[in-house]
Amino acid sequence: MLLRFWWAFLAYFYPHDKVDEDIEYQRAVRLSISFCIIAPIFLYLNAIKWFRFQAYHIGIVGIVLATVLVLLAFMLKFDLLPIKFISNFIILSLFLDFYYLTFFSGGVESPQIFWIILIPLFAHLLLPGRSGHVWFALVLTGIGTLFFLDKIGYPFPTVALMTENDQFIQWTMAIFGVLTASYIAATLFKAGIFSSVVEMEASKEHAENISNNLNSVLKKVKESSSALNSSSSELLQTSKKLEEDTSMYFDKTSGIFDSSQTIRRRMDTVAAEIKLATDRMEEIAKTAAQARTIAEEGNQIAKDTSESM
Repeated sequence: MLLRFWWAFLAYFYPHDKVDEDIEYQRAVRLSISFCIIAPIFLYLNAIKWFRFQAYHIGIVGIVLATVLVLLAFMLKFDLLPIKFISNFIILSLFLDFYYLTFFSGGVESPQIFWIILIPLFAHLLLPGRSGHVWFALVLTGIGTLFFLDKIGYPFPTVALMTENDQFIQWTMAIFGVLTASYIAATLFKAGIFSSVVEMEASKEHAENISNNLNSVLKKVKESSSALNSSSSELLQTSKKLEEDTSMYFDKTSGIFDSSQTIRRRMDTVAAEIKLATDRMEEIAKTAAQARTIAEEGNQIAKDTSESM
């Protein structure tokens, strides 16, 4: 119930235009937002403690880095920077605060050194792949540097106003603080994995629904394809029959065309014969007209001859 309330609270800072991103991205965003909200609470309370001991520079560094973490939460909300850059900056801020705190409160003899040990754990929670190994190497180098300085007798700064009772409280708070932070980190990690599993199951169910819908659509397509193939076969048979009928009609049309050509040739022959006969009749008519003219002339001559006698 508490985790559900926590995730609902984190939803305010979640970049809503990224809700469809992969599950690993969502896990990284949720854990980063959690660090940006939880860590400043510890840093602000810790700053008040250091102001009480007049170690103002330690308190100011804590306040500045805590404020930076709060700003990073809003940068995540508005998607102003890549999630990998923000996650690395969160780890860097915590590392600088813990290292600065350890260095100026006694070095290797300071109880604050336990906080530095948490950095690789936080890095592995927030960052994928080799980034956690890189931060482990950096932390190892930083702690090794502190022990080296202590070995050569470097005088680490201390908080002068701390009594023996205050130092006991510091050790107690450091141990329980680290234990609490480890528990919170493990809880967030487990919750992130659980949330990822739930989202994976939801995604899997969604994918199965899509697959079932797709299979249903494919089944309908297959049925439609079978009906289409059947209709295509019928259409092919009809097309073949139409082709045969067309061929038959073409043959008949060709026969009619040949017959019409024969009739036409015969008609041309008859027309030629009629024209020839007409020409002959015209010649006969001309010959008859000439004979009549000659006969009329002969009659006229015979008439003229009989009158002269």
